[in-house]
Amino acid sequence: MRSSLFFLMVVLTLFALGDAGKKKSKEIPCPKTIKHYKKCLKKGFVSSLGCDYADNKTVKGRKIKKCEKVEAAAKDCGFSCAAEPDEKIEPQITSLTASNVSPVEGETITLTCVATGETAPTFEFIFDSSSYDEVEAVTVSSDGTTHTATQVFKTGVANVLSGGLPIECEADYGDPLNMLLKEITVTTYYDCSAVAIPSLNEAGNGATVTAMENEDGSLTQTITCPANTDTTRFSLNTTSNSGASITCSKNTGRYEPSSLASCEKTTIYTTANNGQMFHMSKFSFKPCSTTHPSAAAGKWSKAIMEKKLFSMTDTVCGFRHAVPCLINDECTLDTEKSECRFDHDRGYLILHYYVNLKTPVWSPAERDALATWTGRIQFWRCSESYE
Repeated sequence: MRSSLFFLMVVLTLFALGDAGKKKSKEIPCPKTIKHYKKCLKKGFVSSLGCDYADNKTVKGRKIKKCEKVEAAAKDCGFSCAAEPDEKIEPQITSLTASNVSPVEGETITLTCVATGETAPTFEFIFDSSSYDEVEAVTVSSDGTTHTATQVFKTGVANVLSGGLPIECEADYGDPLNMLLKEITVTTYYDCSAVAIPSLNEAGNGATVTAMENEDGSLTQTITCPANTDTTRFSLNTTSNSGASITCSKNTGRYEPSSLASCEKTTIYTTANNGQMFHMSKFSFKPCSTTHPSAAAGKWSKAIMEKKLFSMTDTVCGFRHAVPCLINDECTLDTEKSECRFDHDRGYLILHYYVNLKTPVWSPAERDALATWTGRIQFWRCSESYE
């Protein structure tokens, strides 16, 4: 009895092992199954899984059944030809740019903010209204999941000295806890073309000023004095605070040196004048007086005194013995302007002469050397008689 049971168990065990081996031998791995299925599709097998197949070929006969079994196996492996759902685009601001991040005062710039998302957000540009003026309102355009906002501004006062000012782009997707922000700094510089040109020259003096824009945004002004003529010359007088050229920096809005130098005008000297005074308050006679009795007539009268002074032949009296250019025959005495008079308030006799230079000179020093008296002008003990 025992031997019968043992024999039965051995038989059953062998049968089970054989059946298991038989099943295992028929199993095909999923990658290989899917590969076979794709071959069926290429041969024209009409897929029931929604897969593309070669419609210019046809699977016939027993191959149809075989491909149907391979399709079922591929399905069991989880294979599907259905299109994968599109990946959801997360909201974000990808860029914020300005057409010019270094404008000058009064310049127009365009801000562009680009964001992505399934829907277009509400855009807003946040800025200091005292530094920027809105020229155009925000405009938004979308291309699929990319959304672009633009706005045009006009810059106000320069902010370069404070390092520029930030402008923010805010993208609101409807979630108050998920407001997106991106920032850009725009630095506004001074517009040197709007800065008054400092000059030590009077308006209308004939000087010309030429402006030159430099690559660094600065502006240089250069002055040119008027051309010289036969009777007038110009020279540029530069100092530590003035120059022939001055440059305005867009960083400060100021010129260095602080002003254009002056064009000093020199007019040729064709005439000169000078004179002498005699203190005569203690004398009883008052030469050249028009009111004192002592000068009413005779040698102290104005008429006789001027004859003495104007004489070109008297060897003692007259202007010609004290004025260098008269002594050297380099000028002539202008008797229409020269005179003598008495100042009763101060008690002075005033002898004043004018000369016309025969050769004009350009400098005051040359003029003075010719016309400044070198000795006392005598009007007494003359060599000639005038009464």
